[in-house]
Amino acid sequence: MDILMECQHMININTQKLNWDDINGEYRIMHNGKTWKQVSDFDRDFPVSVWAEQFDKCSVDTIFFIFGIGHLGYITELNRRFPHSIKIFFEPSDDIIIKLTARDDFDGINELKNTYIIAGENKFDNLNSVLYTLINYDNMNKLFLGRIPNYHKIWTEEYQEYARAISFRLDSVLIEKRTRILHEESRAKNYLYNIQKLIEEAGVIELSRPFHAESVEDNAAVIISAGPSLDKNIHQLKEYQGKVFVICVDVALKTAYKHGIRPDIVVAVDPDLGEMDIMEEEDCSHMPLVTHTICSYEFLHQHRGRKFYLSDGDNYTKSILEKHHAGMRQLATGGSVANTAFSLAQIMGFRTIILVGQDLSYPNNQQHAMDSYENEAAIDENNEKYFYIDAIDGSKVLSEKNMCMYREWFENTIVAFPELHVIDATEGGALIKGTTIMPLKDALEKYSRTESYDFASLINKAPYFMNKSAQVQAREEIEKTIQGIDEETTFFKNKRVYYELLDELNKKGEYSSEQFREYLKEIKLLTDYIESHPHMAMYDIFVNETSYTVKDEMKKQFDSQSEEICMLVSAGMRMIDAYIRAGEKIKETWNELKEYEKFHGKEV
Repeated sequence: MDILMECQHMININTQKLNWDDINGEYRIMHNGKTWKQVSDFDRDFPVSVWAEQFDKCSVDTIFFIFGIGHLGYITELNRRFPHSIKIFFEPSDDIIIKLTARDDFDGINELKNTYIIAGENKFDNLNSVLYTLINYDNMNKLFLGRIPNYHKIWTEEYQEYARAISFRLDSVLIEKRTRILHEESRAKNYLYNIQKLIEEAGVIELSRPFHAESVEDNAAVIISAGPSLDKNIHQLKEYQGKVFVICVDVALKTAYKHGIRPDIVVAVDPDLGEMDIMEEEDCSHMPLVTHTICSYEFLHQHRGRKFYLSDGDNYTKSILEKHHAGMRQLATGGSVANTAFSLAQIMGFRTIILVGQDLSYPNNQQHAMDSYENEAAIDENNEKYFYIDAIDGSKVLSEKNMCMYREWFENTIVAFPELHVIDATEGGALIKGTTIMPLKDALEKYSRTESYDFASLINKAPYFMNKSAQVQAREEIEKTIQGIDEETTFFKNKRVYYELLDELNKKGEYSSEQFREYLKEIKLLTDYIESHPHMAMYDIFVNETSYTVKDEMKKQFDSQSEEICMLVSAGMRMIDAYIRAGEKIKETWNELKEYEKFHGKEV
């Protein structure tokens, strides 16, 4: 809920941009020569009550996203009906929010529990943060998307962008599910390796501070991706090094290095990246790196330079860092490493971002730049998963669903942040709407600095998460957690018995007995334990498939109490068994990683 509270109190508005002629009176809006009423001239409460009837079938665990505020009566009524539900009101108009905040009764609205307003200049940034933090697989079916009457007609573009942001988050949750299941083993091994490493490093928060202190927004950032068109123009970047800030995604590093380009920072997030030959080059292995805890441990083991970690949203890492007054930030991403690199440039303060190698498609049926992958097969255009989309040069080019999602993320982000000037210097591939299309040479000549800048010095100024003494303490805490797994396994096995006992009472239909209540109480203690101990994130990464299956089953409607209890017992026992197996897997993997480090001569 921290991000919600933060957004509630971050309503920044530039009053110089306001056009007070757009609002005539308190509840009448003039738009395109037409007057839109937010309140009836005769009865203020009746239209609100009619509007609220759409929520009759909602429940206490519904999460409401409402486009607009209109007037405070809408907030008051929804809160009266659902005081304990989370309610997010997104107000697109700076004019209206200023009018409302000036009212004497607004302070009371602002203090309502579980009711939050997103508005002002940073509204889309805050919306994306809330969506990323709040919406997950558990609650994605509990959302209710509503709007204040007429708002979608007055603020059409804002409504479309708002709807796209929510739709994109829901799609990304489903993709995240598939990814977590598909890469469960590699993600788990990477996580266990990296949590013991990140305490020696820093985060993107620390990385961005020196850049903000130097106000780098007048500089341009170039993001090198590994699309096929990279081979056309990457060589042009060499003479501009130091005059632009160069961010390179992992698989494009080999191509960049071959052409004499030394990126200022590399971004790597792929759990299956593995070892890369290019990292055998001394200067490549020491380039600053932005990564996160599920990135390939083999790749990160090769890397010898400074690492800056992103948050992957797990509570265990968060709890370790918070004990030592540190923290990590999540970056908005559309699913690709290039999306993450773009968000990195943005939070570091760059306002001009030049994209190169960002094909997001398969021109000439080619997947990547030539040096990115060896012996890569050409795309089979007859495969039904591929289809044609608009290309940057006005023609058509082959793409697929995931590539289109990455592209849409860029387009949505560009709309949400009008202060960004995004130049597509890819010279091939898909059309990214909202970008300025320009040859790379022209973009570099126009937006590069006249003199070189020592970006490396800014990176080196970034402080670490914690000092050496704190690192030792954190490492001991992690070791202690691993050593406690056997005791925890016994705890799980003891609690599993209560599910078996509950199942016996359920078969007898004894729902009102003291024993039935006692068994439910013991099961709740187990649930509370899992939810309240951050280190359970280590277990969770090993139980994704079982967890998603159980969640899907528990969403079903049950015809009787007996059927519901039966499902509860089945799901609970399967989850406990999964946690027990996960504990064994954690110990096994931990020891395997220790042996890996001994063999490679870099023991912890």
